[in-house]
Amino acid sequence: MYSGALMQLKIKQGNNWKVVGGMKTTKFEISGDLTEANVISGNDWRILAEGGFKKINIGLSGLFSNNEAEKIICKLAFSGRAEKYKLEFANNESLEGHFQIASYIRFGDVNKEEEYSISLASSSAIEYKTS
Repeated sequence: MYSGALMQLKIKQGNNWKVVGGMKTTKFEISGDLTEANVISGNDWRILAEGGFKKINIGLSGLFSNNEAEKIICKLAFSGRAEKYKLEFANNESLEGHFQIASYIRFGDVNKEEEYSISLASSSAIEYKTS
């Protein structure tokens, strides 16, 4: 069992990866839309093997690592531009690829740290890496 506190979100800036922040909660969903095919002259239908497309949605919330990270994410949320992200897990596995910020929320309570919540939607093929 691994601690969620060890998960990190990073964004590619030039040749370097910058830590956006640590996460309190993280989830990701891989889904694929199937493609059906049929023939007009018959009643046969089938699902095409490897047809359709896959997508990954990542939802996370936590604390920004610094003000620069918050500014980068805020600008990307306003621009709608996709960037390269890496989500690293405590067991040295990671997801890497281009994502677009689908939603961005900043919130905070009095006398507590300001937090963020981000939803990322894949905009390219995503690479899953294992150690």
